[in-house]
Amino acid sequence: MGLANVAAQIHANMCNDDRFGYSWEERYGGDEEVTWIIEGRPYTVNIGDFECGTSVKTAWATALQGTPYEGCLDDYIYSVNCRAVFEGSGLFYSSYEPAVRGDVYLNDANHVAMCQDGGMGDGPFGYDCLSEFCWGDNGAYGNVRGDQSGYEAYIHGFYEYPWDATLHYNGKADEYLEEPMAEPKQEAGSPINDAGLWYQEHVQNLGWCEWVRDGQTAGTTGFGLQMEALRINPPEGYRLRVRAHIQNIGWRCYDGIVHGNDVIIGTTGKLLRIEMLIIEVLEKPEGAPDLSFRVHQQNVGWKGWTPSGFASGSDAEAMRLEAIQMKLG
Repeated sequence: MGLANVAAQIHANMCNDDRFGYSWEERYGGDEEVTWIIEGRPYTVNIGDFECGTSVKTAWATALQGTPYEGCLDDYIYSVNCRAVFEGSGLFYSSYEPAVRGDVYLNDANHVAMCQDGGMGDGPFGYDCLSEFCWGDNGAYGNVRGDQSGYEAYIHGFYEYPWDATLHYNGKADEYLEEPMAEPKQEAGSPINDAGLWYQEHVQNLGWCEWVRDGQTAGTTGFGLQMEALRINPPEGYRLRVRAHIQNIGWRCYDGIVHGNDVIIGTTGKLLRIEMLIIEVLEKPEGAPDLSFRVHQQNVGWKGWTPSGFASGSDAEAMRLEAIQMKLG
C-alpha cells in the first residue's frame, strides 16, 4: 500500500502504545527506541512524549527514511508552519478533498492529526477515523512520560475540529521503496560440535524461538529485533550463573542454571531488551571443556568470543543484544 500506509501505521502504533504520551516539554520522545516491522521493513522511532504535530511529522519522516526525500520534513516545528514544510517537501498538496489513510488533517493555528481510515475501504478500521496526540495529563498523573489516561494519544472517530485543510500525499516517494525484508526468523546455522549445550532466545515480536545448540545462533540478526529473554540447558554436571543487564531494571543475577532447570533470564511480555550478559561456569565435570559465548549487538554486529565469567554487550549505551552463540570447548 506504499508509504502512506507505513506512516499511518507508525502513528497508529504510537497511539496504541502507552509508552507514548502528549507533552510540550519533551516533544520528540526520549532516548529509548522501538522497531516495528511494517510491510516487511523495519521502522524505528524514539519512545516517549510528543505533541500533535511532532508525532505526525515523526511518523512521516520515519516512513521516508531510505528514500531521496529523507530529511525533507526536518524543518517542521509546529502547526503554524506545518503546511509550508509539508508542501515544500514536494510530496503533499493541500485541499478540501476527503482524506485517505496517511493524509494529514490540519488546523493552521492549533492542531494536526493523521487520517487512519477515510471510511472508503482505504484503511483497516472500517470507519472514518483519525489518530492524534491531543491531551496531556496536565499534572493529574504527575506529568509522567507516556499515556497515563489512555487519551493523551489515541485512535477514534473523525470529528470536525474545524480543519482548515487536508494535506494529501501524492505518492511520489513510493517508487523509491526498497524491496521488503524477508520475514524475521531465526537462522540457526550448523552446530560446531556435539557437546550437548542447548539454549533458547525470546525475541521481540517473535516470542520464544526454537532451541539451538553448540555454537548455533539463537535469535535474529538484520531485523532490529531485541533479545528479551534467554534460557540455557547445559549438559549434566555443569552449573552456571548468568548476570544480565536489562533495560529499565539494571543488573540481575540468575544462579542454579543446571541441566533440566527452566530458568528464564530476562523478561517476557514487558518489551525490555537485554543489553549485556555475563555467563559464568561455577561447576563442571573434571576435565570438561569451559563455556564461551558471543553476542550480536545493535550497531556493532557480532562481538568476539567471551570466556566464562566475562561480560559482553554494554550497560551504559542503551543498545540491545539481538542474538547469541554459545559453545563448550
